[in-house]
Amino acid sequence: MLAVFAIQAQSERAFHGGALGFDAVLGARGSALQLVLNAVFHLETSPGNLPWSVYPAIAEDPNVELAIPYAVGDNYRGFRIVGTTAQLFAGFEWDGTRGFAFAEGRLFDPARREAVVGSFAARKPGLHAGQVFHPYHGLVFDESMQHAEEFAIAGVLARTHTPADRAIWIPLDAVYRISGHVLRGDRQTFTASENGEIADAHKEVSAVMLRFHSPQAGFLLDQGCARRRRAGLEGVSHGRGDGAAAGVVKPIRRPVRARNRLRGSA
Repeated sequence: MLAVFAIQAQSERAFHGGALGFDAVLGARGSALQLVLNAVFHLETSPGNLPWSVYPAIAEDPNVELAIPYAVGDNYRGFRIVGTTAQLFAGFEWDGTRGFAFAEGRLFDPARREAVVGSFAARKPGLHAGQVFHPYHGLVFDESMQHAEEFAIAGVLARTHTPADRAIWIPLDAVYRISGHVLRGDRQTFTASENGEIADAHKEVSAVMLRFHSPQAGFLLDQGCARRRRAGLEGVSHGRGDGAAAGVVKPIRRPVRARNRLRGSA
């Protein structure tokens, strides 16, 4: 499903007080609202996972400016832990002009068990750069569900007044290697070892966050979704303008238009 969140300014402020930063979220077929709440606002449970192949395919779609994968399933004392790539912090402007800044420390090393903590997720339990913590399995905090793995906090983000303030970010690869996690990207059960190679066929993502090149991109992706649904197809095709899993897409124009205006005035 490609769910594009067209949310009025009042709703945005009610949820988080700031810009969404993305135009769309690609996720498993199911409830569009659940997908948006989970991937955008770090609420609700994930509607399901997508095979890894969906991510590079949608990233290469000519309508897509930026694609960033998320993987979820754990928490730290109720704060959502999100596996992602360094591109979220290097190539993403969360309000159209500004990227994430660090109040403490630095970005995580993708090859290590490190974390970047949102401002509120750090302040509430008193986390700081240099400290360590254990993730807990599931999205609801349960003392008995502590994972054995220990993560070092590489940095704490400056406040953005967006849902990112409430999340804890770790490398995508680290999510796959946490004890108890099972991958089914190729519909076969695979358990990753601490240092062993993980073939792309085994990997999964919970969602892919998207930015479009133009306001028309959502319509083009929606048309591709519809064609693939009629054909009974799943997955994403490369670079044909129909790069979304069989599902539905609703275009959001306001964020794209606002971003274009900002660029035009620069």
